[in-house]
Amino acid sequence: MRLAYPCARSYRRAVPLSPPPVRSLAEVPIGTSGTLALGGLPRAAALRLARVGLRVGAPVTVLARTAGGGRLLATGATRIGLDRDTARRLEVLSAGAGA
Repeated sequence: MRLAYPCARSYRRAVPLSPPPVRSLAEVPIGTSGTLALGGLPRAAALRLARVGLRVGAPVTVLARTAGGGRLLATGATRIGLDRDTARRLEVLSAGAGA
């Protein structure tokens, strides 16, 4: 656990930092940017996504929701469509909406 001193008047008591907000890709609002984490994806599927540029730590932006509940992502100049089940298994550390 990481500790920090939040302000000068904390009397030198360390306070735990909150973990970054990790959410399922299926729950992230349209326009949100973040960093990709693979979550509970099987290894074969993770390797297939890595071939098209979706790797752990890749910056992604959610562009749209598909009719079947999937997501359209942008990573760099690449646009990738994911089905609903894959979107549910992938996780994103959110950086913010429209960032």
